[in-house]
Amino acid sequence: MRGEIYIEKKDFKNLNKLRAEKNEPLFANPRNAAAGSLRQLDENITASRPLKFFAYSMVNTENAPTSQEALLKILNKWGFSTNTLSTLCHSLQDMLNYYEKTLTEREGLPYEIDGIVFKVNNISDQDKLGFVSRAPRWAIAHKFPAEQIETTIQKIRISVGRTGVLTPLAELDPVIVGGVTVSKATLHNQGEIKRKDIREGDRVLIQRAGDVIPQVIKSLGAKGKRHNPFSFPTTCPVCGSHVIQEKDEVALRCSGGLACQAQTLESLKHFVSKHAFNIDGLGGKRIDYLWEKKINLISFRHIYP
Repeated sequence: MRGEIYIEKKDFKNLNKLRAEKNEPLFANPRNAAAGSLRQLDENITASRPLKFFAYSMVNTENAPTSQEALLKILNKWGFSTNTLSTLCHSLQDMLNYYEKTLTEREGLPYEIDGIVFKVNNISDQDKLGFVSRAPRWAIAHKFPAEQIETTIQKIRISVGRTGVLTPLAELDPVIVGGVTVSKATLHNQGEIKRKDIREGDRVLIQRAGDVIPQVIKSLGAKGKRHNPFSFPTTCPVCGSHVIQEKDEVALRCSGGLACQAQTLESLKHFVSKHAFNIDGLGGKRIDYLWEKKINLISFRHIYP
């Protein structure tokens, strides 16, 4: 059987409440919590999570019903949970109407969704259409627009990354966007700030790109007199080294290299991350703690160029 594993909103809230009581890190959203639960090596942890399952297909369709609609009815008869919102559309207009109807009902659903999947109903036609790579030709996702919320930028600060790139971040009045509390958002680079005319104190419209990364869509101005336009620093806010801009690059960079504490810390975090040496138990927060306590990290400096 194939299907979707998910966590309902109320169960997610209770799960995070329990984690807070145990001083464990909170999950960002139900989707991440469900995905993380399935990747656990200890099945007891997975079993302890409030996971639910919607069945929607069979791997072997040789003896399956002749249509997607009939398949869902059979799965339900066999005791599998199927999504009660599923419906058969007879025309393109029916599909668009169903999309708009579901969009209006989205917030009232007990679980989070980010769009609609339309499938060819006839199973034989599905088999004939086949796949492109791993994507079926007989199904397509119609995503909902990202939720947009107004808030205020309290301050714009500069973050220095592993390669020295200076990235502006907006510190916001906390707001809930797509079920997640957002207090910071990326402003990308100086070109974006200038193009959107974003300033400290402005009311702004934000969204989570792909329902994940918070970003500022546009400035709505200020209630009173606006602050002066934001100016990027000419020296690194962490180490004081000169800020440079390579030819044909939008990004500004700190020239300090590993003499810059920010670049050193970010390099160490990248080194131990799952995309590099994947060192369990040594994440970003622990590296920050070791650095703050002045515990020797020089061994990492020697083996990371």
